[in-house]
Amino acid sequence: MYFGLLLITLSAFLYLVHFYLFRDLANIELYGLGDVAFLPIEVLLVVIVVDWVISRQEQRGQLTKLNMVIGVYFSEVGAPLLKSFSDFDPHVGRISDELWGGGHVDES
Repeated sequence: MYFGLLLITLSAFLYLVHFYLFRDLANIELYGLGDVAFLPIEVLLVVIVVDWVISRQEQRGQLTKLNMVIGVYFSEVGAPLLKSFSDFDPHVGRISDELWGGGHVDES
């Protein structure tokens, strides 16, 4: 509320300075009416931009939460599942050594 009153006061002050410098009330009235006529379009543009920014922040927040859920899933379920799958892999020892830094994998 106070910020709105401050902006209105600042606008009136700037119009007074303009009038003091140029002494042309018709010009101030013409451009003032034009500014008031354009105000709904300005508000619409600001609302669209603010809505876009807020929706982007919400999407980022949802992605962060989703990544946390995926991380919890793989830490709780994924590791034991990979361990049980590794029982069927005949090269699990070699792969394990390479993952732990035990040697170099031959590409052939």
